[in-house]
Amino acid sequence: MWQFMRGTGKMYGLNVNEWVDERRAFEKSTVAAARHLQDLYDSFDDWYLALAAYNAGSGRIRSATKRHNTNDFFKIATQRTLKLETRDYVPKYLAQLIIYKHMLEYGFTPPSELPLLYDSVEVTEPVNLFVMAELLGTTHEEMKRLNPELLTPMTPPVKSYSLRVPAGKKETAVAYIADKNVD
Repeated sequence: MWQFMRGTGKMYGLNVNEWVDERRAFEKSTVAAARHLQDLYDSFDDWYLALAAYNAGSGRIRSATKRHNTNDFFKIATQRTLKLETRDYVPKYLAQLIIYKHMLEYGFTPPSELPLLYDSVEVTEPVNLFVMAELLGTTHEEMKRLNPELLTPMTPPVKSYSLRVPAGKKETAVAYIADKNVD
């Protein structure tokens, strides 16, 4: 959701392997994106350059500032040094921010969708999402929506994995996991 390149994601603690792609994990990737953007701001001391660097990479933005001898993103953007995607990224981001802050004034209605509600359970052995979904009275699609980082219908074989389950289903999931671990 935050368009992390694999290497950048790894720098910010996001695992990518045959089991998970944590760049898709909404909580972990959001924290990583915020940390990355803060690091870019700390490096450039300018939010516009930080946003551009988030899109194009800090090396490309640093080269552009040196080449054009300016730290003004908008001056750099007129020079066509950056790809169109990056030149448009900052203004689109700013427009989206302004619209969001004043959505009612611009004729938009707030989203009616409720926030994503879920509980988390720690699993210490792989759990099949199809089995868990059936046990919890939900669908595999819902389990996948709650755990978008999972690349297979199984949780990874790690010491501990935090599996998101539908809100109110934690006790059932915990009981199943406890029974499974007794076997």
